[in-house]
Amino acid sequence: APTTPEPAHPRRHSGTQACPHHGNHPKKINKSKSRSTHPLNRGIGSEESRTILGMSFEHVIVMSTTDNEDAARALAAEVIEAKRGACAQIVGPITSVYRWEGAVQIEQEWRVEIKTAADRVPALIAHIKANHSYDVPEIVVTPITGGSTEYLSWLVDETRS
Repeated sequence: APTTPEPAHPRRHSGTQACPHHGNHPKKINKSKSRSTHPLNRGIGSEESRTILGMSFEHVIVMSTTDNEDAARALAAEVIEAKRGACAQIVGPITSVYRWEGAVQIEQEWRVEIKTAADRVPALIAHIKANHSYDVPEIVVTPITGGSTEYLSWLVDETRS
């Protein structure tokens, strides 16, 4: 009986399947024109974006996932070395459940949580996008709404040259 190849993970390609979300189709998406004007999509790190829903924040956690522990360790080390983050923690393996090409998929991933100053987020996001193995890496920015004054000061200090 013929076998059906496993579907590609939504954020990486096997090279055998066409996917409208990852740029391997004839019409490329112009990211600059498709960007939403929602406040959460306005370039985190800018003065305007540091106030969301009336709350101001200067410190954030940026999360991304990788498909293996070595990739998670490399990503964490790179961003800390480049001072794009002060501290990174790797959580995993975790189980990701998602719908892809009409079917529910279950895969193992490792989450990287990077604590940084809000003004470092654009450089951090650019670094993740440029160095990640996924075509569309998960990048989620969450404001830190409180914490130890000493820790938050250290966090900012460690992201400066």
